[in-house]
Amino acid sequence: MFFRFKRCLMFHVGLDIHTRRIAICVLGDTGQVFHRSQVRSIEEMIRILKGLPDRFEVCYEASCGYGHFYDLLRPFSTRVLVAHPGQLQLIFRSKNKNDRNDAERLAKLLYLGEAPTVHVPSLEVRTWRELINCRSQVIAKRTRAKNTVRALLRGAGVAPPRHPGLWTKNGLAWLRRLTLPTASQQLRRDLLLEEIETLIRQVRLIERRLNHRAEQTPAVARLRTIPPGWASARPRR
Repeated sequence: MFFRFKRCLMFHVGLDIHTRRIAICVLGDTGQVFHRSQVRSIEEMIRILKGLPDRFEVCYEASCGYGHFYDLLRPFSTRVLVAHPGQLQLIFRSKNKNDRNDAERLAKLLYLGEAPTVHVPSLEVRTWRELINCRSQVIAKRTRAKNTVRALLRGAGVAPPRHPGLWTKNGLAWLRRLTLPTASQQLRRDLLLEEIETLIRQVRLIERRLNHRAEQTPAVARLRTIPPGWASARPRR
């Protein structure tokens, strides 16, 4: 990429990032457009930014994967700001939205020092959150599968025993031995049980990872020293 090598105190870069394309707008220290382009890969974007003849700061809108882009840009950028999408909508009410315009608007906000930003957690915190979200999603899938099994039993006119519990080891063994009225119902039961057992293993795997991270985190270790029921046992004022 060819640049006119004119000295500039600071370049202000707006990025409109999408999966298949990235719009780039670079403003000079007087607010004029120094460079504008659209690329199809992160590697092309980095090559253009590293080719700027002076220091630069970057601003882009928070979206899925915003932390990953922050980690990529931070080592060679003077400053990286991640803009709050909700506040951007309040600032830019124009219907004339496209990648080129959005990148320039972000660059102008950065130049003016008016970019509404969000906090970017550290990689460690983001990894922890990803594991917690992953666990929640797997548990939600497991709950749906269990509810489907109960609906299947109701449809077959079968009342599960109260003891043992349906999802205990003995309860699952009862489900496997159960003869249902039709072959299709039995097939559905077998597939659902296989899905539930897979999801149970996945939850255990995720929880082992979470516990491993917790053991390495002093704050969690301190929280675990709190006796069970301590909060509910505190006298009310």
